[in-house]
Amino acid sequence: MKHWKLHEPTCRNVLRAWMARDSFKRHIASYDQNEEIDRDLAKAFYRELEANRDLRAEYKRIAKQIGYKRKNIPEAMRAERDIWIGKMRRLLARSSLSALEPDIVILDEFQRFKYLLDEDDPVALLARQVLDFPKVKVLLLSATPYKMYSLPGTSRTITIRTSTTPPNSCSAATTLH
Repeated sequence: MKHWKLHEPTCRNVLRAWMARDSFKRHIASYDQNEEIDRDLAKAFYRELEANRDLRAEYKRIAKQIGYKRKNIPEAMRAERDIWIGKMRRLLARSSLSALEPDIVILDEFQRFKYLLDEDDPVALLARQVLDFPKVKVLLLSATPYKMYSLPGTSRTITIRTSTTPPNSCSAATTLH
């Protein structure tokens, strides 16, 4: 978190979440040696950080409680930290959308993604940004029998194609236009 000019050992202790301290250090060292972060994505992430100043205040409060040495973190403190990490992950995902230019989005085993229909879910909002790219096609795949679900007032055309592969098996593909 060089952008925020944070105390690095404390930051590592907060961000490691459920990982062992030594494992997290090795993971960071390996990443630093083998990976390069795209500059445009980093800039987009920093812009999002600046626009969400409350995240920094939350971090400072959490970091003050956890510090750089603490090993045994009480459950309430872990929950608060985990919520903050989730917010940071969503911010990173949202800021990375600018790099996407999908022609097609494929959701395999889509019956597992019903929560994407919940308009109040932050993950659903993020998914909506991807699915609403201009001219993007969405392909939903499932080999599991399912009941189609639609929301009142939806204006999407749904086409269902089924094909049998080996005897007694069926796969379904649903395309939303």
